[in-house]
Amino acid sequence: MDGVIVVTEEFSNPQVIELVHSDIPTVVIDYIFSNVSSIMSDNIHGEEELLDYVASMGHRRIAFIHGENTDVTKKRLSGFSQGMQKYNLTINPKYILQGKFHDPKSSGKATKLLLSLNPRPTCIFYPDDISLFGGITALSEAGLSIPDDISVVGYDGASISRIYRPEITTYVQDSQQLGQLAAQCLISQIDDPYFPLIPHFVTGHVQFGGTVKKLN
Repeated sequence: MDGVIVVTEEFSNPQVIELVHSDIPTVVIDYIFSNVSSIMSDNIHGEEELLDYVASMGHRRIAFIHGENTDVTKKRLSGFSQGMQKYNLTINPKYILQGKFHDPKSSGKATKLLLSLNPRPTCIFYPDDISLFGGITALSEAGLSIPDDISVVGYDGASISRIYRPEITTYVQDSQQLGQLAAQCLISQIDDPYFPLIPHFVTGHVQFGGTVKKLN
C-alpha cells in the first residue's frame, strides 16, 4: 500500500504504534503522534461552544455523560470544564458519568442514575447523537418530556439529529472537511517525504435545535 488513514482506533494498540513508526505514510484522525500527520476535530472548542449555549439558556445544573477513556473524551471533558469555569459554575462529580460512544444502552443506564439524584440536572450532555437516543428512551420511560421537563444535547451532528423532532441540539463536526484534509495530507506525504507533519484542526458549529429549554 502507498499510505494509511487511521480512523476511530485504539491508539495505544501496538499494531497502530508499529504502523506510525514505520516508513509507510500515515495520517491519523483525532489523535496526535509526533511523527505522522494528524487531523483533529476541535473537540475542546466544540464542547465549550455547546456549554456556552446551554449556560446562556439559564442552565446551571448540567450533567455530562462521556464516552470511553480516550483522547477525544479527555478533550471534550476539558472543553466542558473550561465552559463551566467561564460561567463560575461548579461541576458536581455525581453529574459526570461514563458511558460508551454510539451505545444508547449505556447512556440510558447513566440517564437513569442522573434522574435518581436530588436535585437532578436540568440538562444532560451525551457522548454523541446516537447515544443520546438511549437517554431519550430513559426519559420517556420516566414520563419526562424534552425539553419541557429536562434538556439534552448531543455531539457529532449525525443526520438523524435533524430528522428527529424536536431537532436535537448538538455540535456538528465537519466530517467532510476532516476526510478531505486527511486524504490531501496523505497524498502530499506520499509525494513529498519532507511534507511537514503538523496537526490540522477542523472546527464545526452548534446546531441549536429544540432540545434545550430556556430557563428563567
